[in-house]
Amino acid sequence: MRISFVLPLLFAFASLLLLLSVGFSAEAEPVSLTPLPPVTEADGRLGVCYAFYEEPPDSGQRPYLERMIEAGARHDRWDFNWNVIQRDGQSQWNWSSHEKIVRAETGRGVSVTGILLWTPQWASTCPGGTALRKRPPRGLRRRPGLERLPEDGLLLLGPTGLAHYSGPLAPQGFDPWDACPPRNLDQPVFLSNGDPNPDNPWGYFVYHLVRHFSGADDPALRVDAWEVWNEPEWSFFWTGSAADYYRLLKVAYQAAKAANPDATVLFGGLHYWADPDFYKQVLDLAAADPEAAAYNGFFDGMSVHFYSRSDNTYDRVVEIRSEVAARVGDHPIWLTETGAPMWLSGGDPPDYWLTEDEEAAYLIQSYANGLAAGLERYYFFRAHDDGMAEPYGLLRNDQTLRPAYLAYQVAARYLQGENQVTRVATSQTVRVTLWGTPRGKISVLWNRTPNPVTYTLPAAMPQATLVDRWGVTRTVTATQGVYTLSLPVATANLSSDPNDYIVGGDPLLLIETDTTPPTSTMLALPTLTIGQRITLTWQMGDVGAGPWYVEVQVASAPDGPWQTAATWPATEGVTQTTYLGQHGQTAYFRARARDRVGNWEAWPATYEVSTTVDADTELHWRVEGLFADADGDGLQGSLEVPLTATMRFVDEQGRDVVSPTVGSSWAFTVTLLPGTYTFSAFATDDAGQRWAAQLSLTLDGSVDPLQAPANPRIGLVPWHQVYLPLVRK
Repeated sequence: MRISFVLPLLFAFASLLLLLSVGFSAEAEPVSLTPLPPVTEADGRLGVCYAFYEEPPDSGQRPYLERMIEAGARHDRWDFNWNVIQRDGQSQWNWSSHEKIVRAETGRGVSVTGILLWTPQWASTCPGGTALRKRPPRGLRRRPGLERLPEDGLLLLGPTGLAHYSGPLAPQGFDPWDACPPRNLDQPVFLSNGDPNPDNPWGYFVYHLVRHFSGADDPALRVDAWEVWNEPEWSFFWTGSAADYYRLLKVAYQAAKAANPDATVLFGGLHYWADPDFYKQVLDLAAADPEAAAYNGFFDGMSVHFYSRSDNTYDRVVEIRSEVAARVGDHPIWLTETGAPMWLSGGDPPDYWLTEDEEAAYLIQSYANGLAAGLERYYFFRAHDDGMAEPYGLLRNDQTLRPAYLAYQVAARYLQGENQVTRVATSQTVRVTLWGTPRGKISVLWNRTPNPVTYTLPAAMPQATLVDRWGVTRTVTATQGVYTLSLPVATANLSSDPNDYIVGGDPLLLIETDTTPPTSTMLALPTLTIGQRITLTWQMGDVGAGPWYVEVQVASAPDGPWQTAATWPATEGVTQTTYLGQHGQTAYFRARARDRVGNWEAWPATYEVSTTVDADTELHWRVEGLFADADGDGLQGSLEVPLTATMRFVDEQGRDVVSPTVGSSWAFTVTLLPGTYTFSAFATDDAGQRWAAQLSLTLDGSVDPLQAPANPRIGLVPWHQVYLPLVRK
């Protein structure tokens, strides 16, 4: 736990300036860590930012990239700076440095995610600069994860960081015009002959850049994912409005897709906290644009950035996914930046900074939370520090490993291959479960509090493997059907609010290994089923964790298409269920079983059982008399007079099954499909009193033929006593 205290503002500012100016020289001598064995089974969801550096410069050696490949990263995200590639005009293409990196990473099986940003002066709407942009990049100003942003900040970089900052592959802009919208965004993206329109400089740039790196001419020059700008709701990166950004996105999408139809075009990675409503305003514009629906809202995936608080990758991602879906339909979510600045000098970290050990816990928790929220990609920011004002790297600049590097390897090796992810959170703990992985069921557990917590988890298997964030494993045994685990305490609380723990304690992975799927068999059905109800029966078996439930599918043809007929929870703990068929249908069924670690049995190639449904009913309806049932007892008393009424017999939609009639009796025979039918009678006696009756009849074909009603003499009661939703004709 951190001690809460408040420094005088002047002292705090001076201390931070000193720390930044010496490049974190107060960092203690790092402990030498040995990496885990290389992760060769990575599933392709994990990436990193800025792993491409050569060290030494221009040596052709990329040690950070190699380390990240060994950690399980298969994507690298970095900038394609328009202000560099076409700095002096539209005819200039300075992309040789980018080509070199793309070739190197593609050759090592790492895909590139390119960030399209920074307007050159000649294409800017504010070529002389703008007073709106006074925020420095990622120094004191940028507090990842911070809900409240300070008003001002300062940028201090060491020589290495400054060299990269101003070099051809600078990750951030510096010129006063490069955050301004490009000019002529409202111009057509293409000329009438289909060529990119040079009068729209942004579209022209995006088309040619994406085309050049499409792999069409050289497979080694392939970039398949492009992020349209970075953190556009933060005025350091974008000084335009939401409407300006929507036009920027729309133009980029059209240009990129024309250049490479297979490219994934991402919404610019959200800072979120700078303006939580900005992306919604952009999406509202897309929802109102009649052209957007045909183009997926003009983006293929939503890119987000969340730092420091591990719950954000679940809570905020779920929120953003919902907001996107409500406006432009469901889109994948990519977390293209996450991490936290690390405090290396001892003492209590400032708010939203983490120690190196807390950073390792953050990585596993944020990744597990992201998987539970349905993240498609996860990029850690970043591979190494590169002299930034805040250290983020999985590796230090001297290439030694931080604890988060091993946590990344643990996440890449174990948290993959699932067929379902669930999350259970309480005020004390979080459990994220990956079901049906190649290793079985994996539960990721952590303590959200500064107090010791003993966690009991029902056992699916009698023994399990426990893995900590270092990758150290040990075997544990369930007692009386449960695992009892001591979860390490949380330490990462805010100095400004000591009760707010933004990262839990060290997470544990409990792996219950069972990779053998269960088996199931459906029992035969009769050739003909009388009535609508089809009784389905099955048997299950499993040699490991035990059977959990079955999923049954139905089709109207032997080979599908298939629809779900029954699944969890209705089929858990039972071996029989009922399905309502349709008259005349031959229903084909197949089933697969799931065991208690999440393994699925493979679907049968075709159906297992079938039956034909005979569910119509020959109804013989006979009403022999109607009377005014004043006392409502259903029996005609001596003073209860006969009535002549208007009678109807209708289906569930209120449609007449037979033609209405007027009289005191009614008999007909009709064949009906399953459903609920209603008989109604309306009458007015000689004194002007209105009377009514209503009877409902539900048919499922199980009784055929059927005589109804049970009492052929029907009493009508006073009109106001009957609920009559039908429209009287």
